[in-house]
Amino acid sequence: MFKLIILVAGLGIGFLGGVEWSVHHQDKAAALSADEEQQVLQQTVAIREKIAKIVAKQHGSATGNADVATGSTGTSAVDPDLSELDKKAQDQLDMLKKKLGQ
Repeated sequence: MFKLIILVAGLGIGFLGGVEWSVHHQDKAAALSADEEQQVLQQTVAIREKIAKIVAKQHGSATGNADVATGSTGTSAVDPDLSELDKKAQDQLDMLKKKLGQ
């Protein structure tokens, strides 16, 4: 019980200290927030690019692989969900790059 009280008190002091610092150092707080947002957007772009590569790879393998069991070389149907996911991922990637100014 005593440990919980100390943890809650520490949380409160830390929160209030952060609020107090941001009120008295508004320029630094704004710069810190902008830097954090920039880093989050860059990491999100990197993840979206990886997803887009994986989806494109799956999309390419769905259309170009020959059926080994039957010996058929015809193209298989592309999964519409995969196409929709690819389009959404590309739209999100374009939006994030625009927001980053790339």
